[in-house]
Amino acid sequence: MAQEAGAAAEGLTGVMLVAVTADAVVLMDWHGTSASGTGPTKVLASFARAETQISGHRLGATHKVTLTSPEREATISGSMGLLSSGKEGKHDVLEALGVE
Repeated sequence: MAQEAGAAAEGLTGVMLVAVTADAVVLMDWHGTSASGTGPTKVLASFARAETQISGHRLGATHKVTLTSPEREATISGSMGLLSSGKEGKHDVLEALGVE
C-alpha cells in the first residue's frame, strides 16, 4: 500500500508499460490494470541496453528485475502466479530482458 501511495503522489499507478528493444528498455506510464487501461502518455525512464546491467530474481510467484545504468536504477516487479492478470506480457518482458 505504501508503494501505491507513493506512486499516486507522483501521479503514477502501480502498473507500467515496459518496452524492450535491441537498444533500449523504456518504462512508460499506464493508467488502469494489466488487463485494460489507457496510455502510455509519458516516458518514466529509459535505459540504454549497452550501458545497463540487468539482473533478476524470484520471490515466490513475484519476479523482480533491476535495471542499473550510470544515470539511474529502477526495480520493477510482476506477479506470475496462476491467477495473475497480464502474465503472458510479463513473461514476454522477462524473456526479452534475458532474466526469465
